Amino acid sequence: MIILYASLFAYAQRVGARAHLRNTVRRAALGLCLGLLALAAQAQVKPQLQLDLQGAADELVDQAYVYEQSGATTGFDSEYDAVKMLNSSGLNLASFTQDGQRLAINALPLPTLAAPLTISLFVGVPRDDQYTLVVSRLSLISAKVFLIDAQQQTRQLLTLGTTFSFSLAEAVPGGSYATSTRFSLVFEPTAPTPLPVTLVAFTAQRQGGDGLLEWTTASEQQNAYFQVESSSDGRTFTALGQIAGTGTSTGRHTYQFRDADLARYAVAQVYYRLRQVDTDGTGVYSSVRLLAVPAMALGVTAFPSPVPPGQPLHVLVRTATAGPAWLHITDAQGRRVGQRALSPAAGTSTITLPEAAQWAPGLYLVHVQQGAQQQFVKVSRP
Repeated sequence: MIILYASLFAYAQRVGARAHLRNTVRRAALGLCLGLLALAAQAQVKPQLQLDLQGAADELVDQAYVYEQSGATTGFDSEYDAVKMLNSSGLNLASFTQDGQRLAINALPLPTLAAPLTISLFVGVPRDDQYTLVVSRLSLISAKVFLIDAQQQTRQLLTLGTTFSFSLAEAVPGGSYATSTRFSLVFEPTAPTPLPVTLVAFTAQRQGGDGLLEWTTASEQQNAYFQVESSSDGRTFTALGQIAGTGTSTGRHTYQFRDADLARYAVAQVYYRLRQVDTDGTGVYSSVRLLAVPAMALGVTAFPSPVPPGQPLHVLVRTATAGPAWLHITDAQGRRVGQRALSPAAGTSTITLPEAAQWAPGLYLVHVQQGAQQQFVKVSRP
């Protein structure tokens, strides 16, 4: 708003407007500023939802607000709503009124809601990248709220701290992309219904080089399954697998899931969470559990094998520490056909060997050594 005020005032000066005109513009801009600030303050003391759109870089953030207000409508209410002004960064989040007005702050008649209400979201991004929607504030009393992703066909119940990661592949480097049809919010009137699943324990512990997840429920209502998700950074989660739920039960049930080979994450710790999904598709996330990863040994993988004629060989080197290493290639007779000095970073590195395209048919041995650690992998060339 300060930027808007400065722009209007500078424009008045530039065109040589008279002093009283400049004052009029200044008062109008200041009044608009104060009005929006008043709306924001009003929204903060009301039961509300704050949804944040975050980019891959932490400094890229935008917010949209929805709050409960008796007397509000699903259209534009000048005394309650604030129109969205687009950010020049290209990262923009807003909600729509029923008549298509884009809002930064949206008052809805949730206390009088008798049927589900759907509100479309506007999501704009500056480039093709990974983005996250985060529920940073949620104090709604009169309604439950669900996030709908029409592209992935998901319906997720929002709770405080819920994160939803996605990418917008239509965006191009140096360009921008916006959608007003993919995401929406559905508000449903609250009713005194029992919790679908009562989770009483959720633990993550190491067993050798694997991670063992275990959780216990005290009761379940129409529980379809649990989806186990992991993350190497605590922000972007990936589904590992599903464990079927019990359906409806009043007894205790214990579940387990094994995450094999923790070293593949190439990080010091791994984050886990559960997504419990009802038979109607509604999903709720558990709290996050953190598991330390044991020191990673040297690992080597070579692909493709067999190596097609005229194609290079790719060698995947996974190591816990950065440092010099050597790669040697020998044939079935033990003759060295190639070698290379390596400087792999901690984690996983890919080395491409274009000379493999000229190898004669036969069996070859890939040998990688870093300090006292070494690994051998066999590959063949038809």
